[in-house]
This record gives sequence, structure tokens and C-alpha cells, in this order.
Amino acid sequence: MPVGGQLVSYLYFHPTEFAFEIWLGGDNNVTVKIEQPFTLREGKRSLSLDPRTTRKSDLTPLLDISVLKVASVLVRRSGRLEVEFAGDWKLAVDPAPEGRAWLMGWPDEGPSTVACAAGGDIRVNSPDEPWIHPSLSDEVFDLEPVWVEPVRQGSSTALPIRGLISEAAASADSIELVVPIASGDRFDMHFRGTVRITGGQNGDWTGEARGPVLLGLVGASVTRSQMVAGERLYLELNDGRLLIAEPDTWEAHWPAAASSLDDIWVPREGPSIP
Repeated sequence: MPVGGQLVSYLYFHPTEFAFEIWLGGDNNVTVKIEQPFTLREGKRSLSLDPRTTRKSDLTPLLDISVLKVASVLVRRSGRLEVEFAGDWKLAVDPAPEGRAWLMGWPDEGPSTVACAAGGDIRVNSPDEPWIHPSLSDEVFDLEPVWVEPVRQGSSTALPIRGLISEAAASADSIELVVPIASGDRFDMHFRGTVRITGGQNGDWTGEARGPVLLGLVGASVTRSQMVAGERLYLELNDGRLLIAEPDTWEAHWPAAASSLDDIWVPREGPSIP
């Protein structure tokens, strides 16, 4: 596949799949989506990973590929996908007996999709293998339309962010957690630097946001969110954990109204975290 020499940009962790983008320059990206167990190798070290795991922290080694260049992408006749990266890294996905194993999507000027269906059948631009794969439906999230601004309550500000964390997206230096809203919109929360988790089964934790603990929050639900004096963020989770992010290490935004092009940003207007 003609995508060698490009840079991996964003990684996406969903409850049932893992995806990453290969930057082609400008606004163009090839997206690789993996839906079955696969292998990640660095030199002689080999890891077997399952994108469907409920313990997303198990996929932490994948964070290392977000800054790598792609040396080559190969699709074998058997349906096996092989992606080689600089630094002696390699990712391989074999066909699955049931279900799609992987899918690649190109910009509009090229083929739209190439996918490996069950048993290794390679399909190109097949209407039976849509690029937007509805692996999760709105019913999973029990979505409610939430179009409210933050509410000041004395020294703190109540935020409307609540619901299931359905995705984590990682760049080279930050991580984003996504909570869906009705009508296809969502709350986006961006973190970098150090965060704290308290009240967990494994005790309190303090460490880099772009790491296993925030990655492991995919599948948890936010029950309450607020910003206290000094712009510190508190997220209460349904399992009793509390996420605390200090000022200048986080930001969040969501549509000002249903399908609106305007966003509400906290703690301030406009993005500061890439």
C-alpha cells in the first residue's frame, strides 16, 4: 500500500476497536481500524493485544507508536495486514473466522476503503463493509440531550459533562476522553501533564495523563463534573473514583446547541491543548 514514510498522528481506543491515523500531509490521513486480536512487536519483544478488551489499560503499549513513521503497509493475499514502523516496530492483524478483522480508509481522491472480512476475504469499496461501522449504538449510552452552559455555584462551577466515556484519543503529548451526547454530538475532555485518581480499588494514583489510568477509563461513566476555584477539574465516576486535573493541564468543550458549530469551552474560550 502506498503509505510508507508517513507519520502516525492520532490513536483511538473504543470499547470494541482500536484505530490509528497515518498522516499523508495537509488534511489527508489514512485511517486503520482494527476489530480483532492482533500482534505488536518491537524487536524481539512480541505482545498479543485485543482491541475489544474491557481493560483498555492493557493497550498502553500502543501509545508508543503515535510518534513513529510508517515504513511500509502490506496486505497479503491471505488477508493479513502488516504495518512496519521505524525503530523495528511491527503490527500484524490476521483474518478472523467471524467478523471483520481490519479496515483502511483513504481520502476521497483514492479508494474509499479496503477491508478484511471474515475468513480473509479482501473487499474494496464494498457496501457490505461500511467505513463508518456502527459498533456502538445510541442505546448503549442512554443519551440525553444536554445543551446547558456551566453554572456558577459560589466558588465552584457545575459542568454538564456526564455519561459513558466511549473513546480515548491520544496524540503525541495529550489524551482526549469522549462522552457522547444525543444527536451525534459529544463532550470532549483533553488532558496533558499530571492527573490524580482517588478512591479506586488499587488506591490513589498520580501520574502522566497520557498513560494507562486515563486510557483505562474507557467504559466508565461520569456522574458529576465541576470546576473549583483556581480552575481545577473534578470528575466523579460511577465506580467511586474521582479524577482531579490541575489548572492548565485540561480543557473541555461541547456544542452550544444541538448540531451547533459553536462550542462552549472551559475553563476558558478556545483551545490551548493540541
